[in-house]
Amino acid sequence: MRLSPWAVRVLTRCAATIAKVRRRLAPREYAALELGTASWISYALCAFCELGLPDALTAAQTPEELAAAGYGSAPLLSRLLRSLAAYDVVKRRRDGRYTLAHAGLALTGRSSVAPMIRYANAPWHAAAYHRLADAVRNGADGFTLAHERPLFAYLAQQPAASNLFDGAMNALGELYAEPFARAYDFSTIRTVVDVGGGTGALLAAVRE
Repeated sequence: MRLSPWAVRVLTRCAATIAKVRRRLAPREYAALELGTASWISYALCAFCELGLPDALTAAQTPEELAAAGYGSAPLLSRLLRSLAAYDVVKRRRDGRYTLAHAGLALTGRSSVAPMIRYANAPWHAAAYHRLADAVRNGADGFTLAHERPLFAYLAQQPAASNLFDGAMNALGELYAEPFARAYDFSTIRTVVDVGGGTGALLAAVRE
């Protein structure tokens, strides 16, 4: 089901309000801990993507079947899948098999956002956030503090990281191109330039 931008904004605000109320109702220690440990979920989701599990679970499988196919240790796969089932990434069937749930379906296929998740949680990218306190304290760039060079200088010397970055940007382009093109009136503009536009998905959406 595709909602209008107006409906998405309303639902997003409602969800944010409900989340805020839930945090206020919980003891403040639990609310703070939930925020402070949210990265554990993102790292689990990144591992899920790196292991190739989104594509593997387009057909329901048990952790044992995944292990037999070379995806890892059955006990640890079970623990990973159980943790992600709590966040609607996968769902466990009565027969013990797991398959993709609502959020997990966004991690496979042409419009997969898995590249962005892998980029956001890559150790070299996360290292910049580990220096966030130093960056705020000194008015510096966290990435440069972590790697002694700015992001694009780093990417120029690290082909694997550069490919991951490009994949993440392309994934975002596919996701946001159409909503962006609908949200802004380009009818009076003759020339539009997307600097570093990757595959051109954004310009193609604007042209349509």
